[in-house]
Amino acid sequence: MSPRSKQSRIPAKNCNRMVVLGSSKVGKTSIVTRFLNGHFNEQYIPSIDEFHRKLYRIRGEIYQLDVLDTSGNVPYPAMRRLAILTGDIFLLIFSIDSHESFKEVVRLREQIIQTKSALHNRPLGLNDVPIVICGNRAEVADATSPNRHGDTTSSEVESYLGPDVAYFEVSAKCNLGLDDMFSGLFQLASLPSEMSPALHRCISPLTHSAKEASNVLPDAGSREPCGLVSPTARRPSINSDLMYVRQKVQNGRGQGKERDRCCVQ
Repeated sequence: MSPRSKQSRIPAKNCNRMVVLGSSKVGKTSIVTRFLNGHFNEQYIPSIDEFHRKLYRIRGEIYQLDVLDTSGNVPYPAMRRLAILTGDIFLLIFSIDSHESFKEVVRLREQIIQTKSALHNRPLGLNDVPIVICGNRAEVADATSPNRHGDTTSSEVESYLGPDVAYFEVSAKCNLGLDDMFSGLFQLASLPSEMSPALHRCISPLTHSAKEASNVLPDAGSREPCGLVSPTARRPSINSDLMYVRQKVQNGRGQGKERDRCCVQ
């Protein structure tokens, strides 16, 4: 059986897309890089939308998590709307020392709720969509910092977004708070907490051929959670994304039928 065939057997309920949104230069890519391989790049490199895929074996089941790291510059609003439509869980990132980037996160959360409500043709509440707010650069939120007076505080986040907001302060640079943040995000989305980087064994694709790597995860004999970043993942076409949205809506309406469907990306 080919690697593609094995991957297509993943149940639709185990296939999810995490969309990362926020202004430019707030550390979106740095946080995604920490999540995928534990690294941090000191050099800032402006990025366009980047697509990644991670496969997990957890408690005998296979999970697929697609990660869409979006650009902070949005010349085409329709592309951002499409990113939101395809998203199942959302990570909204701002920089603690940039109040304007926090205001953008407030706008993004509202846009997500409105877009998802229109998609499902019914009003959705804030608790109906898994969204975590992430304040990056926690290392600057120190009383001795010269920029402390311009920082966005936890009380301000609560004031704008409500007391029940899922909010975490992290530092991609110092690798602080990220494990708790990802564990909270997956718990909010009713996904296994073992998807968090600290809670599973990471398998390097560099030590396996493409076929061998695809055979590592489906081994249900081991109960040890493990994860593998796909080295060949590519951003689906617009048509594929639209099909993905339709499938998710149909699965949601079909309820029980979703268990019998498979991920076809």
